Amino acid sequence: MQCAECRQRYVSFQYAYTEKGRHWRAYVWVLHSNADELSRLDAALNETDTETLKRAAGSYLDPWMALCDSSTPKKRLWAILTDGGAMPYPSLTTFYKHAKRLGVARYWRGEFAVRNLPRIIEVLGIKDATLSAQIAHLAEMRTQRQAFESRLIADGFS
Repeated sequence: MQCAECRQRYVSFQYAYTEKGRHWRAYVWVLHSNADELSRLDAALNETDTETLKRAAGSYLDPWMALCDSSTPKKRLWAILTDGGAMPYPSLTTFYKHAKRLGVARYWRGEFAVRNLPRIIEVLGIKDATLSAQIAHLAEMRTQRQAFESRLIADGFS
């Protein structure tokens, strides 16, 4: 950015994309105010993410961990986590690798994450309207954030 006035108004924004199976990074110039707004969206998303997980863990982490007792076969845990392999990640091989490296209980505890909450609710048969609403709100926030980033990229310039 050569122009002093433009340097004050714009910032370089880095984003990742995949093309033909390869991962790339690209940069566009965007207004500082837009980059700041994206940062605010990210902060709000992270805060809501943390609050949702904290609320869920307070009530449902113990029942989730109870599924992972020493007599439960690893393949059964993988089937619970992935709905019998219907979810693409983790593959059975990946599950075994992580469980071996971290230990089954530690790995299972790590899978109690916001990204897995819909599956955890289903597995545990939870009927918690507040938690379901928080999860839906998080999904909406992620959609809004992605749409904002897409507009940033489309409106930015190289």
